[in-house]
Amino acid sequence: MNDLAKNIILWIVIAVVLLTVFQSFGTGARQSTALDYSAFLELTDTGQVKNVMFEGEAIRGELVSGERFVTYSPETDNTVLIGELRENNVQIKAMAPRARTSWSACS
Repeated sequence: MNDLAKNIILWIVIAVVLLTVFQSFGTGARQSTALDYSAFLELTDTGQVKNVMFEGEAIRGELVSGERFVTYSPETDNTVLIGELRENNVQIKAMAPRARTSWSACS
């Protein structure tokens, strides 16, 4: 085997190792599976939801299995849903509403 072939193989091995390292660090945030709201309610009733985060109309959460999900609430008032979540020992979090800025107030 000549020196050129050895160098090419060495660079290929280095590239594969670097690609593997970057991929393992780059996928730190797990993907969320989109759920229908009715499927989310069913999972809640069967005790498979571990925690949820209310972000406006979006509800992001994690199942007991570790899988992450996102669904969107069609309800304007989540009082009933929060009661269901509490009955099923789901940890509930919420994000603070974003502050609205008004440029007209500055002028």
